[in-house]
Amino acid sequence: MEEGEARLARDPSAALAQARADTLADMRAGLWVETAVYSLLGDKDELARKAKCPKIEYQESQLGAVIQSAAAAAMEGGAPIYKRGSMLVQPVAERNINASDKEPHKFREVTAKLKPWGKLSLRERLTHHAQWEKYDGRSGSNKPIACPPVVAETMLDRDGDGLPFHDIAGIVTAPTMRPDGSILSAPGYDAETGLLFVSYTNWPGVPERPTMEDAKAGLDKLFSLVREFPFVSAVDRSAGLALILTAIVRPCLPSSPIFGINAPTPGTGKGKFVDTVCILATGRHAVATTYPANEEEIQKQIGSSLMAGDQFLSLDNVTRPVAGNFMCSVLTQPKMSMRVLGASKNVDLPTNVTFCANGNNLKFDGDMTRRAVQINLNANCERPEERTFAFDVIAVAKARRPELVIAALSVLRAFVVQRGPKIRPALGSFEAWSDLVRSAIVWCGWADPLGNSKEIEANDSERDKLQTLLTTMHKWQGSKEWTVSDIGKALESDLQKADKDKQSVGLAEAVISFMDRQGKLESGKLGKYLKRVDGRILGDLCFKAGKKDNFNRVRWYIESFAKPDAEPERIEDVF
Repeated sequence: MEEGEARLARDPSAALAQARADTLADMRAGLWVETAVYSLLGDKDELARKAKCPKIEYQESQLGAVIQSAAAAAMEGGAPIYKRGSMLVQPVAERNINASDKEPHKFREVTAKLKPWGKLSLRERLTHHAQWEKYDGRSGSNKPIACPPVVAETMLDRDGDGLPFHDIAGIVTAPTMRPDGSILSAPGYDAETGLLFVSYTNWPGVPERPTMEDAKAGLDKLFSLVREFPFVSAVDRSAGLALILTAIVRPCLPSSPIFGINAPTPGTGKGKFVDTVCILATGRHAVATTYPANEEEIQKQIGSSLMAGDQFLSLDNVTRPVAGNFMCSVLTQPKMSMRVLGASKNVDLPTNVTFCANGNNLKFDGDMTRRAVQINLNANCERPEERTFAFDVIAVAKARRPELVIAALSVLRAFVVQRGPKIRPALGSFEAWSDLVRSAIVWCGWADPLGNSKEIEANDSERDKLQTLLTTMHKWQGSKEWTVSDIGKALESDLQKADKDKQSVGLAEAVISFMDRQGKLESGKLGKYLKRVDGRILGDLCFKAGKKDNFNRVRWYIESFAKPDAEPERIEDVF
C-alpha cells in the first residue's frame, strides 16, 4: 500500500492506469479478489461505481429479506464469497514475483488459499457492494449507512444455509480434467466441479481427440523431466508418472491412494521429487508437514490444510509406519467432518488432496497397505547428495510447466476419447483413479503402478503381528474355543514353571505387544484388537468371535480355510 501511495504521488495518472491494469489482470486470472488498488481509483470513479450498486433499505423486522438482498448484491458484484462445508470462505491471493522481470508489477504465477470470512471483513465487503440506507425519523427520509453488523453476523451464523453463494471444492492454478473427461481450462469459477481456476499463465489448449501415439509421447515427455531420479525398477518409474498425473487431476477425483517415496539413504532425492510434482500441479513447492505419533495432531494438521484448500500435502521425513483410522478415511472418503482451527464446530470438507509421504525405509501398516502406491529410489552410493545432474529439475519444471501439464492432460484425454481398456479388477475404494490414471499408464505400455503392492504388504508390521498371533494360537488350541483370560492364565502358569516348553514361550512372544511393563497381559487391549481383526483372513486362518460364556466373556476360536488335499481324479469321473 505504501508503494502504491508513493507511486500515486509521483505520477497519479500512471498509478491509476497500473491499478486498473492489475485489477483487470486479477479478474482475468479468475481471482476476483479486490486489493488496495481501490484506494487509487479516485472519488469520481468510486461514486460512479457505487451509483450502480443496488439499494438496500435496512429494516430490523425484515432481517431475512435484507440478508437475501445483501447476498444477491454481493454475488452480482463479483464478491469472492463461497461456501465450504458449513463456513463462508474467500480466496486469498499469494503472487509469486518473478525477480528477473524488468517491470516489478508483473508476476510469473499466482497461488491462492481459502480463508474463512470474519465479521468485520464480511461487513466491509457487503457495504462495498450495495447502497445501504435506513429511515431517519428526524429528517423523515432515508440516510446512507454501512451494512449493519447484525447482517454479517447472521449471514456467518447461518452456515451458508439458504444463501446463493457457490460451493467451492478447491482452487486450481492449472487446467485439469473433469469427471466426464472434458478439460477445465477457463479461469474463474467452474459450476460443474465447484473449482476456482486461478492463473495468469496463457495455457496451451489440450487436443480434442489425441491418439495413443500422442499419449505415449506425453508420458515420454513427463519422464524426460524426472529421468535423473534413481528409480529402482520399471514399476517405480510408472508409479512416479502416476503421481504426476494424479496430482494434476486429483481435484476432480473422488479418492486417490497415498504415494510413498521410499529410499534406503538420506539425500536420494525424495523431497525434490515431491517438489517437482507439486510445482507442475500447483505452481509452488509442496506444503510439507511432519507425521506426529498422536492421531489427534494428524487430524489438526490435515484439517487445516483441507480448510485452506491445499491441493497437495506432503508428509516429510516419516520415521514410523503410516497407519491409523483417520488416514484411511481421509484417503477413501470424498468428504470428512472435522473440527479445524478457528471453527467452534465440525466442518464438512472435501478431501480432494494429493497425499505423499517420504522417508527412509518407509512403511505402511494395517489397512494403509492397500491404500498406498510406493515409489522406490536408490542411488546405490554412500553419499547420494553429492551426485551431479544433467539439469536442475526444479528450474525446468517451473519453466516448462504449461507444456508438461498439457502433456499430462493429453495422456488422460487420449485414454478417454480412444476408450482405452480399464484394468480389472480395479483397486478397491479408488475405482475412479484406477480406471483413469492407472489404466492410462498401462494402456501406453508402461508397467502397472501398483506393482509394488506385495512389497508394501511384506513390510506391514501389523500383518506380521496378526500372522504370528494366528499361527501361534492355532498351534496352541487348534479349533477349540478360548477366552482372553485363558491366555493370561496360561502365561501365568508358564511363569511358575522352571522348564518352559517351546509352545508356551511362543505364546508369550506372540502377545508381547499386549503386555504391560511388568510382563502382564493387558486383557482389554488384546480383546479390542481381536474385535478389530475379527473375520480377517490371513493365509488360510482367521479369528472368529463365538458365543459369550457365563461371565459375559467372548469365546474366540480360529477358523481354518485350508483346503484338504484333493484325491486323484479317476478317468471315468472326467467323462
